[in-house]
Amino acid sequence: MGNGSNKKSNSRSNSDLQLFSNSQSADIGDAVVFSTEKPKPPPLPTLCSGCRRLPTDCVCKSNRKALVSGKLHARIERKGRGGKTVTILERFAPNRALLDELCTALKKRLGAGGMAVIEGGYGRVEVQGERTAEALEFARSWIGS
Repeated sequence: MGNGSNKKSNSRSNSDLQLFSNSQSADIGDAVVFSTEKPKPPPLPTLCSGCRRLPTDCVCKSNRKALVSGKLHARIERKGRGGKTVTILERFAPNRALLDELCTALKKRLGAGGMAVIEGGYGRVEVQGERTAEALEFARSWIGS
């Protein structure tokens, strides 16, 4: 064994040890790195004065007319349902609370199953069976138009 004639040099030059030169130092300016101040909370949304819910979830009777966006449409569908007939009421505003309330009332009135669906920015109510006239009449009376 030798005196280390094959030993690699562990010394590094000063340029290798210097991480940042003055020209490369990061200047953060007035940026806040750490603060003990609490951030301001976001403003609270305006609630309905009647039911104390968000305007999009309001279930007040005075808000029912806003549920219909334009003219109410009804159609019958059989495709993709195993031959079963379904009545679909369309063109409702996407208000989940009012749609669910209308759907529940409509199912009780017609004695049929159904569901409320929000899809593509519009809401619709699907009721089992071919009940177009009865469903439209009840929906219009429930909405108040």
